[in-house]
Amino acid sequence: MHRLLLAGVAPLGAGLALVTMSINRATAADLNSIKASSPASFTRVLQSRERGLSNDWADLLSGIQGFKASSVVRWYEAGLTVNGQPFDAQSAHKAAS
Repeated sequence: MHRLLLAGVAPLGAGLALVTMSINRATAADLNSIKASSPASFTRVLQSRERGLSNDWADLLSGIQGFKASSVVRWYEAGLTVNGQPFDAQSAHKAAS
């Protein structure tokens, strides 16, 4: 049975998803069920988790080489969070540059 680990509810508006999911706890099936990116991108996320969980969006971006803050905005809009935190473009941009 497919299980979805829910972390909470995102605020409505601006196209944000109703249900949020922690990127640190989501399974490969969970990640691939959202249409925010390719399966190959989420495979890279899972590989980075093997080295350790991300503390925030900036930490996630710094652990996955080649991803930019603009790329993961879609993930946040699809309902992904990092430790329940909303996407913070300013700190994520610093980590990605």
